[in-house]
Amino acid sequence: MSHAEDRDRLEAIALELQRTVLMLRPLLLQWYTQAVSSLAVDGAGPDLTLRQALVLMLLRQHGDFSLKRLAEAMSETPSSASSMVERLVEKGLVTRGTDREDRRRVVVALCPDAVSLAAEIEQRFAAALTELLRQVEPEQAEQLEAMCASIQQHGASPHHPRRPSFPTD
Repeated sequence: MSHAEDRDRLEAIALELQRTVLMLRPLLLQWYTQAVSSLAVDGAGPDLTLRQALVLMLLRQHGDFSLKRLAEAMSETPSSASSMVERLVEKGLVTRGTDREDRRRVVVALCPDAVSLAAEIEQRFAAALTELLRQVEPEQAEQLEAMCASIQQHGASPHHPRRPSFPTD
């Protein structure tokens, strides 16, 4: 396969991935919302917004964040992220403190009791995804798993976002 054919093939795959992500986005948001709201209904956790739950899961998966990085990871303004963190502090789910090495930097951390809450949200969401994956062939599920692992390995983390480079021609 020539370089041009390889590039064209990758562009076609990227467009298909984009269509799939856009199609799944509303469904995934709905499932996350249901997982989060079911916690309060079941008495398994406090009443949280979807964005608050996502903050808890980010902190569980990636550790402490500076407030600035958390805002970037959530695609929020710093003031909006600060308000959201303050509500989570009031609920006793996160702490907000000053970095010992750089006193200008605010650090957000998950409280110990919130670790199991974030794990429960992830578990409930994973159950919904499992139902979706039961509808695909096992070979396709394995391919998806390999693709996800590769994207995660080569992609950016919330602590170190990778900015895409867009063509200028």
